[in-house]
Amino acid sequence: MTEVSTVQVNAGGNGKMLDALLVLYIANELLGLVARAIENGQTQVTREQVDAAFSRADVADAKWEQVRTG
Repeated sequence: MTEVSTVQVNAGGNGKMLDALLVLYIANELLGLVARAIENGQTQVTREQVDAAFSRADVADAKWEQVRTG
């Protein structure tokens, strides 16, 4: 079974560029996660690995939120 998640991008307002960057950051984190798994011979990634990737993205989002709000 494949679990599919969606990411909603804010299409309006001053934060549009930063929101797009956040989506790219999350994608980069997940691609890096998969690449490391392949390098380590894993056939699956764990929920903990995915959660850690999203935690790093949450930290980045918090920093970008500070920029958005000035």
